[in-house]
Amino acid sequence: MQNEPMSLQIRLAEPSEYDEVGDLTVTGYLADDLLPPDSPYVSDLRAAKRRAEEAELWVAVDGGGILGTVTFCPPDSSYRELASDGDGEFRMLTVHPDARGRGIGAALVRRCLDRAREFGQSRVVISSAEQMRTAHRIYDRFGFERLPELDWKPAPDVQLLAFALELEPPETSVSGR
Repeated sequence: MQNEPMSLQIRLAEPSEYDEVGDLTVTGYLADDLLPPDSPYVSDLRAAKRRAEEAELWVAVDGGGILGTVTFCPPDSSYRELASDGDGEFRMLTVHPDARGRGIGAALVRRCLDRAREFGQSRVVISSAEQMRTAHRIYDRFGFERLPELDWKPAPDVQLLAFALELEPPETSVSGR
């Protein structure tokens, strides 16, 4: 797995950044031809403020610029699509096209896995479009496995593949006697 840039910081997005995060999310999806510019899903991708209110909107920042983003879906989030009790979930992972190949996507995934552990969740489930092969390679490096039984179609022309990663239980300290 690639190393993160030394100055990369993963943190929650600030309200003043929501428009930039929404624009970045749309830019990432359009750059990969994942949807047409007039797709109704563009408005969902641009709705960073709503994601921050109904989930956790994380950003990767390097020197002040936002290079990537991901939405982590806590247990009470309306953004959860696949997660059952005990599952973490994240969505809308995006890295700016000019910042790819620097480990930013992996750093954002790592943050989501850490959040799931902090919530006491035992696995993380995600959906990913068939053509998101770069993301699939990241998920593969983390050990995500396909869950075809959870594949689904949010629209007739959109096929989403399901992936899951069983999380190691957090290390517990044993007190000496």
